[in-house]
Amino acid sequence: MTSYTPSADDITFRHLARTYATNHKRMSHTGTACDQDEDFGKQGGITNGASWYSVAGGMQDFNYLATNTFEITLELGCDKYPPESQLSKEWEDNKQALLEFINQAHIGAKGLVQDENGMPIDNAIIRVQNITNGIDQIINHDISTTKNGEYWRLLTPGLYKIMATKFGYIPVVKTVMIEPRNTTATQAMIVHFVLKNRFE
Repeated sequence: MTSYTPSADDITFRHLARTYATNHKRMSHTGTACDQDEDFGKQGGITNGASWYSVAGGMQDFNYLATNTFEITLELGCDKYPPESQLSKEWEDNKQALLEFINQAHIGAKGLVQDENGMPIDNAIIRVQNITNGIDQIINHDISTTKNGEYWRLLTPGLYKIMATKFGYIPVVKTVMIEPRNTTATQAMIVHFVLKNRFE
């Protein structure tokens, strides 16, 4: 069965896919599909995987649900093994798209979660609520901090409430405006949290 199946981070996944497709030399153009019944150029060069075909137990779903990983699939052409004579053209078609896609690692927010003594808090939960233009929607995909208290959260431009919490600590919520990246040097918004021990 095939049907559009959005994840909690559907907006971000669509942004990542669209970034690659629009920076590719032909991926987002109509009439370039291998099968005209699946001309993704009509959709800007992207599709929701489940609306195309379903996969049970895929690694992308596992990595998204069990870790802080965001993955997309790229279908680069009709020929799985293009001849050597076409490799240079394939590189030129994909080079800018790949560079722009890599730069998307810097969208959203990142920072540290620490206690009042400046010690990192590992496995703290980062929960995000999108409040852009009155949306008011919790993104039902929490991430957790590393052993050094670090976190990275991919988010598209907009207004968000970001909460850091861990058992034994008082949660902290910050309202953050994520601005569009206007240069490749732009980094994610830095948002640090200091959590107070609930039992002190």
